[in-house]
Amino acid sequence: MTIISKVLAVFVAAASLAFLGFVAITLKAGANWEGEARRVEQYRFPKTEGEKVTYTAEPLPHRKDRIDLQPVPSTSVLADAIIKAQANIQDQYKKRIDALDQQIALTEQAIQGFQAATVVDREALQRREAELVALLEAAQKQIEDLTNQGDAQSRQATAIQTTARDRREDGYRLANQLETIRAEQHRWLSQKKILVDRLVRLRQSIASLERRQARLQADPEQPAGD
Repeated sequence: MTIISKVLAVFVAAASLAFLGFVAITLKAGANWEGEARRVEQYRFPKTEGEKVTYTAEPLPHRKDRIDLQPVPSTSVLADAIIKAQANIQDQYKKRIDALDQQIALTEQAIQGFQAATVVDREALQRREAELVALLEAAQKQIEDLTNQGDAQSRQATAIQTTARDRREDGYRLANQLETIRAEQHRWLSQKKILVDRLVRLRQSIASLERRQARLQADPEQPAGD
């Protein structure tokens, strides 16, 4: 049981004992049961006149406590109706305490599960970040290689153009070679553009992971998400 439920349980038990003691004393001293009935805030005790006077205990509507109280069967003794009504009140409070204990226990279990899931998510994010960093480094290496290849192709095209001017007889052959080199260069440039786009996406993914990791470090109870 939690501290709140224990306090409520002790309060209900103390109130019950106090009320029972009050009943025992007033039975001997001649209690003012009508005055006691007015002090019960959850019930009213209508009196039925007739050949035999009877009393019933009816729950008052629009109460603030919102506990589920049931009417008390009619009895010829007002004290009996009051005692049964008080017992019904105490029973309903005990049920509410038990329900709160169960709800608190379930909430604590959910919190523990969430904390464990948060640790797992953080570790997964760190692993994913390491993978993305490795992919980023590999992409950067490929871009550097393609850049070097493109530079080499450009230098080769320039040399071929110079040779073509000097050797008119080989002009058509060199022109074909030049076209092939240019097509190859275009292909490398296209592939370079694809890798650059991929590099941008990888950097965005890493930035997103860093923001999510920062939020987790700032607030460990916050669920991990994009």
